Amino acid sequence: MTLAELEAMDCNMLTVKQVSEFIGCDPQLVRDEAAKNPKYLGFMITKIGHSYKIPRLAFINWVKGQIPIVKWPWTYDQMKELIERGVCDCL
Repeated sequence: MTLAELEAMDCNMLTVKQVSEFIGCDPQLVRDEAAKNPKYLGFMITKIGHSYKIPRLAFINWVKGQIPIVKWPWTYDQMKELIERGVCDCL
């Protein structure tokens, strides 16, 4: 998967499989790190039920180096600010 393909997608959230394909690692490594130390992944990730999801626009901005440094975990107000600034399309 390429950056252009990620940008062309019409979805708000990415799966661990999609992200791991892009960064070139085993999806289970991403899941394990999300469970143990999500802040070390470097990009936003959230657990929904038994699955992990990654906000697509936030991930793209992280890839481009445009994601602001925000302390983990993000508060609702911090997430709202990121959405208003167009950095993320989640919530």
